[in-house]
Amino acid sequence: MIEVFIEHWTGPYGTAEYRSSVWWDGHRIARGRKAFTDADDCESVVLEFCVKALGKKPDKVTRL
Repeated sequence: MIEVFIEHWTGPYGTAEYRSSVWWDGHRIARGRKAFTDADDCESVVLEFCVKALGKKPDKVTRL
């Protein structure tokens, strides 16, 4: 099972960042290098990565 996590980070001055990680059968196989200011943009990029690199969309996307 491929699962994507979108993590929400908040900076000390209220700034927000979203970062992604891709897990396959409980093992992290990729981590997004870029931080996004919008969760939808972050998710869009990581879904594109999954299709290109793994050949399919993830089974589950979780926003933390």
